[in-house]
Amino acid sequence: DVAGILEGVSTGDAADILSEMSAGDAADILGQMGTGDAADILGQMGTGDAADILSEMSTGDAADILSEMGGSDAADILEQLNADELIAILSDLPESGLLEILPELSAEELLRIPLSLLLEALPDIPIIQLVGEIPPEPPSDLPLPVVVYETTGGARYIAVKTTAGEWVIIIDTPFPIERVKIKVSDSLQNVGATVEKVTSPSEASKLPSEVKVAAFFTITLDNITSEQMLAGHMSFLVEKTWIEANGINKWAIFLNRYDEKAKKWVRMPTIKKREDSRYVYYDAVINDFSLFAITGSHTVPREGFKASDLFISPSPAVVTAGEPITIAADIKNELGEADKYVATLWIDSTIEDMKYITLAKGAITTVVFDVIKSEVGIYKVRVGRQTGSFEVLPAAAVKPAAFKVSQLDITPAEIKVGEKVAISAVVANVGETKGSYDVKLKINGKTVDTKTVILDAGESTTVIFSVTEAKAAIYRVRIDSQHSEFSVTKEFHWWWVVIPVVVVIIIAVAVTRRRQRHYG
Repeated sequence: DVAGILEGVSTGDAADILSEMSAGDAADILGQMGTGDAADILGQMGTGDAADILSEMSTGDAADILSEMGGSDAADILEQLNADELIAILSDLPESGLLEILPELSAEELLRIPLSLLLEALPDIPIIQLVGEIPPEPPSDLPLPVVVYETTGGARYIAVKTTAGEWVIIIDTPFPIERVKIKVSDSLQNVGATVEKVTSPSEASKLPSEVKVAAFFTITLDNITSEQMLAGHMSFLVEKTWIEANGINKWAIFLNRYDEKAKKWVRMPTIKKREDSRYVYYDAVINDFSLFAITGSHTVPREGFKASDLFISPSPAVVTAGEPITIAADIKNELGEADKYVATLWIDSTIEDMKYITLAKGAITTVVFDVIKSEVGIYKVRVGRQTGSFEVLPAAAVKPAAFKVSQLDITPAEIKVGEKVAISAVVANVGETKGSYDVKLKINGKTVDTKTVILDAGESTTVIFSVTEAKAAIYRVRIDSQHSEFSVTKEFHWWWVVIPVVVVIIIAVAVTRRRQRHYG
């Protein structure tokens, strides 16, 4: 009866009445109302009162009501719930509801949600939006870049000093840029960076038709080569008024770079970091400098490239300080067309390295990263949705048995159907104790054979596999982080050519004789 009465009054009055009641009674009444009416009433209440009422409802009813509310209103209420209540309600929300509400949560609130829940509920969303990021930090003794000039249309900076293998700040504003950092391979002097705003570049026509553009700008560097830049990181901001006016989803804002060689835009990995009353702040991984565009759209784009089969070498993944470690993963293009992709290696939630790759539709390639860490500890690794870890021991510590594979060889590299190909690799125990290791041969992502080796410390051996394939195709081979390929072609038989020729001759002779008889 009360629910029926409240449905006949204004939502504001209904909200005032329910705010005066106990959370349990208010929850019972809202449970008797339609989800649309309940959502409208909760939207008129304080977020604390609304959260108290939702916590008294079943998670299914609470999820239905939140799905009817706007994303920001629902997020404000969810942030008032304890972790258990938050997780329970989110588990009942459909994917469409999650994609509307989660982008409105603060980064801190999003991290309260178990990553496993998010990965399962949102299998195709770029993972960078679901995990925390720790921005790279330059050494404390490196100064900020010197401002040469700054105008409404751009700015120029000079990074007086860089350190090999470290990050350095090269740009510090102007709007919409907050900060740009690069990781360099060499110690350099006076690296220059120039930012110029662009109004309507001709390349804008090649952006997808469904996106809106917040800003165009160019960045050019001097006194540094592209090879000396190992990775890049940009922080930028977008006005909330622009986001709201264009109906943009906050997870659908990206930094895009125009690839001059490919003549196309490439979307950079972009993550929402925080927001205030005026701006939403983002971080993006960048692989080079040219024309950039900050864009947004109504819907969150699906993740078109998928990582799989992460491998860390040596195995077990234990090295001493200063020793190299290799990290490899397969990347597949699941888009409907060929495209470029920035494959990014994250260590302890900070960008470590990147590979810029081009893949045809449905194609797979293996990306390999080499890392050296001098500080002792356990490091968490991520490439796409693939995760792992490795440990660095003190240089004086005794390393357990650890195995590294090298010198992958395929002989011959091209065979015919039914013929054998020999696949070999050198396996070395780079640890300091004796141990055993299972060497797994993977073809097209599947393990087809395994051989076990037992090696003393410092010992190595060559492992050989023999493979026969019954189908003509190109086969991708991986043993640990080593990868290559071989091709299989159909066997040629002489009668494939002879028989058709004989048939044609027989037919020709028969036709000729028939004509001779006909014309007598």
